[in-house]
Amino acid sequence: MVKKILKWLGRVIFIVFLGFIGGCLSPFIISKIQFLFDTPPVVSISDSISIANTYIVFTTFIFTAIAIIVAVASYLFSQEAAKSRQIQENTLFSDLIENCNKNEEQGKKLLSKLLENELVLEHFEGMVKERLDILVEQHLKKLETKKDAAEAGINALKTMIDKKPTHKEDK
Repeated sequence: MVKKILKWLGRVIFIVFLGFIGGCLSPFIISKIQFLFDTPPVVSISDSISIANTYIVFTTFIFTAIAIIVAVASYLFSQEAAKSRQIQENTLFSDLIENCNKNEEQGKKLLSKLLENELVLEHFEGMVKERLDILVEQHLKKLETKKDAAEAGINALKTMIDKKPTHKEDK
C-alpha cells in the first residue's frame, strides 16, 4: 500500500513540477514565437504586474498542493510506523516469553522486575488468591467425600454390631 501511495505521490509531484517549469518557461517561449513572426512583444507596466500576480498565485497553489501532499504522506507514514511498531512489540514479547521458558535465570529476573510494579503485584496477588480459593474448595470437596465414605463405613459397622447373632448353638 505504501508503494502505491509513493508511486502516486511521485506522479503528482512530477506533474506539478512540469507545470511549474512550463509556467517559468512560457514567457521565454512566447517571446521567441513572437520574434519568429516579426511581431515584437508589447510589454506594458500593467502586463508585468499581471504576470507577477499570476506567478504569485500559481506558486501559492503549488506550495499549498505540496504542503497537502506532504501532510497526507506524513499521516500515512505515521500509521505504517505505528503498525510496524506494534508488530515488533508483539514479536519481541513472544521472544521474551520463549527465552524465559528456556532460561530459568532470565525468567526469575523478569519476574522479580515485574513484581516491583505495584499494579502487577496487585494483579498477581488476585490471581494467586483466586487459584488458592479454587484449590481449597477442591480439597474441601475431597474431604467431604471422604467424610461421607467414613460415615457410611461407621454406620455399616454400627448396624453390624447392633445385629446380634442368632445362632442356636449359643443358646
